[in-house]
Amino acid sequence: WRIINKIDWSQKTTETQLQPAVQALAQMPVTSIYLFADKLSEKLYQLDTRAHGDAYVVNEDDDYLSVDDFLYVRCAIVAEGQQYYENILQHPAELNNEISFEPLLHLADDAYKLKTGKEMNYIPAYNYETYSNKDAWQ
Repeated sequence: WRIINKIDWSQKTTETQLQPAVQALAQMPVTSIYLFADKLSEKLYQLDTRAHGDAYVVNEDDDYLSVDDFLYVRCAIVAEGQQYYENILQHPAELNNEISFEPLLHLADDAYKLKTGKEMNYIPAYNYETYSNKDAWQ
């Protein structure tokens, strides 16, 4: 959460909003970048549930769950910080599908590239794609 809290919402573009978090993560050891990717994947996975999906669809005009858009909404939930994340995790009906933050998915990659000059080639511990948390969608 220390890295997530570095997101600067006062900035106008997603790149500049994420820059402080990217820089802070890049100053850590490479293993910490991998651990961040794992923790982020876990949090996104935990939000990948039928209850959260249903809360997302309630506010959609066509009752359609876009797998990509639902993932980006889950990214925004994590990006909003620990308190908001934990609230939505426990109270899916309070999910706001008006917020979206796809760039969060690239934070670890960007930090790794800044630190090493190379592309990050890593598969996080959890598959966070929509419907991957099979038990939570039954």
